[in-house]
Amino acid sequence: MINSSLNALETLMSYIFASACLFDFEGVPLKSNREWPDSELPLPLSHVYFDFNRMQDALPNLLALGLITKMVREHGLEFDMVAGVSSSVLPLARLVAKHFNKPFVWVKENQTKWEIPDKMFGSQEPRGVALAIADCVTTADTKNRAVEVLGQHNVEVRWIIPLVDRQQRTSDDKPPYQILPIVTMAQLMEIGREYDWVTEEQMGLHTEYLKQFAAAVKAANKP
Repeated sequence: MINSSLNALETLMSYIFASACLFDFEGVPLKSNREWPDSELPLPLSHVYFDFNRMQDALPNLLALGLITKMVREHGLEFDMVAGVSSSVLPLARLVAKHFNKPFVWVKENQTKWEIPDKMFGSQEPRGVALAIADCVTTADTKNRAVEVLGQHNVEVRWIIPLVDRQQRTSDDKPPYQILPIVTMAQLMEIGREYDWVTEEQMGLHTEYLKQFAAAVKAANKP
């Protein structure tokens, strides 16, 4: 799947397809399904999901680091520390912190509770503006909880850079941070079709899923 004609972003996407991007013709529930109110029209099952624990090779992380570094430079981001808000990309988040010579903090999810691991900074509490690294953002509800916990520890997350943004918000409310994805789901699927990493049938299933998802959100947001 990997070839020398691909640019850095396309090469990273090829690794995502080879390792982390999984297709299920029956459909699987995402975290957003579990968090959706029982009183509303159920969210559909997704035929595409991600497991970035499967993508732990050094090269994808180095490719992502290069793209994040470029993004930081282009957007003029200034931050005091790097935060990891997804366990599957903690190696990447640590790499980013080391590259920028910044302190590193991460939050972990214990069932529905988020917490900062004990003694992470020794006797010194983290404080300041953070750039957060994430795996995949769908509705952003899960990331909002992590950001809230960091805020309680005097860490202000102003930007989250996810590897993939599915862009499936369930509310028009803007989060208190900016999401700067390395790639969006739409871009990923478009490149996937171009290089035959995604079949026409898989693309059709994903398109139908998005329609059903939008219909459920629209019904829930009716006044």
